[in-house]
Amino acid sequence: MKLKLKIFENFDFILFLSVVLLVTIGICFIYSSGIDSSGVNVSNEYKKQIIFASTALVLMAIAMLIDYRKIQKYIFWIFLALCGILLYTRFFGREVNGAKSWLGIGFFGIQPSEFGKIVFIMYLASYLEKTGKQNDLKRFVKALFILLCPVGLILLQPDLGTALVYIPVFLVMCYIANVPKRYIMLIFSIGMVTILFTVLPIWEQTIAKRDVAILNVLTNMKLRFIIIFATSMITIISIVGYILTRQKYYYW
Repeated sequence: MKLKLKIFENFDFILFLSVVLLVTIGICFIYSSGIDSSGVNVSNEYKKQIIFASTALVLMAIAMLIDYRKIQKYIFWIFLALCGILLYTRFFGREVNGAKSWLGIGFFGIQPSEFGKIVFIMYLASYLEKTGKQNDLKRFVKALFILLCPVGLILLQPDLGTALVYIPVFLVMCYIANVPKRYIMLIFSIGMVTILFTVLPIWEQTIAKRDVAILNVLTNMKLRFIIIFATSMITIISIVGYILTRQKYYYW
């Protein structure tokens, strides 16, 4: 009896019940969306959602009973396995909505990049915890490399939406780990510019429906090459200035 009580001692019932409530509300929305104007249910999508949600809740309950700290010594190898699975998915995965991001047999499939978020969080947290006293720049660059490994492989699928989810997770974790805010703002700015440059050409084609001169930079290969070349040269000059002069004109 004591053993049973000890197993559930650290079980977060509030978190579990909150997830159950949110999932239930989501299933109700899916059910209601399948009802037509005459009140007849024309979709069985809610049944699939019930099956998936039930399976996920069972897995969640099992995961909550496991002390995640015991996994820490294996997390590096788990992270490498994740990268290998993402690479495998790129070449041999099932294509859905233009992206090879699913693995499965028949109607049953999983999206490794979704499970990868958990592995990414655990590995990044482990790294940031162990490197609290390292040089800030070196620590941040290595953390950024940890981010780019799964994100780069997901972008190859290509699945921009899932890849973008990793970035705010990375930024929040770096902020909590006391990474200098200037580095965090740099990545945040790059992310916002990337989203902007992705959306603007679509806006030009679907909403404006006319050529916008300034957007030629994003669609004209020659102009794009010139900007990339100029940016690269500025970056190289900044790195050289950092190494030779250590002046604030060249680095933060």
